[in-house]
Amino acid sequence: MINNTFNITNATNIFICGDYAPSKSFNSKQILKFIKEDDFLIINYEGVDQGVDSKLKNFDYYTPLINNDFLSFLVNKKIRVLANFCNNHTLDYGTEGLNYTIRKLKEIGVFCFGLNYPGIVHKIKFVDNQNNINEINSFIDYKLINHYRKFNYQQFFNTFKNISKMKLEKFSTIYFHGGIEFIHYPNYFLYKKLKYLNEKNINCFVSHQHVPLLFSNDRSICCFGLGNLVFDCKNHNHTSLTRNSYVFKLNSNFKLSD
Repeated sequence: MINNTFNITNATNIFICGDYAPSKSFNSKQILKFIKEDDFLIINYEGVDQGVDSKLKNFDYYTPLINNDFLSFLVNKKIRVLANFCNNHTLDYGTEGLNYTIRKLKEIGVFCFGLNYPGIVHKIKFVDNQNNINEINSFIDYKLINHYRKFNYQQFFNTFKNISKMKLEKFSTIYFHGGIEFIHYPNYFLYKKLKYLNEKNINCFVSHQHVPLLFSNDRSICCFGLGNLVFDCKNHNHTSLTRNSYVFKLNSNFKLSD
């Protein structure tokens, strides 16, 4: 059964950051300098749990196999982690691999969101102190999931080309997986997408770039690349910028906090 909405209540703070896919455990205490007990942390979970059966893989390209020690550390510190699955590696090991990963994260205490899929919440929603309904929706560039067409996995994703058909709340944030990896400036097509959202007063935070890119604070917040919160896997160490991530603290209306 698909649960459509995860409702946040009594949130101390809500933080949003970039891609997560560590292959090993590491010292993670630095993040506790600004994220505290009962805060929410939104990450992009870009891969599958490293205990997955290798025979399940459907594609011959590289897929991050993720160590979840960092997430266990956060949950043990009573930080509430929300893992986004709207990305181009979610179903590399098929539905069985995805189900396994969901089960492992739930055992830790991590909430999964971003797909139209059983066990994963479609979107995040809450009502602020002024009774405004706020929500976060996940979208992906349809080109990044063309490889899933053979298995009809595209049905589980919200793609950006369908965004105009969706009824979004007035106070909305888009967590968008798109753009081009490892570039140091936004490409033109990503710029056009974020310009459209800005004109609609919709905030947008972009994952998949793996390096922090510029952001604007005009009608809305548009971050062209969140970078990597933790991503030490193969092919992601050729530039020092892949070791960096924005971590945005959001207030009740999803604007940048003071």
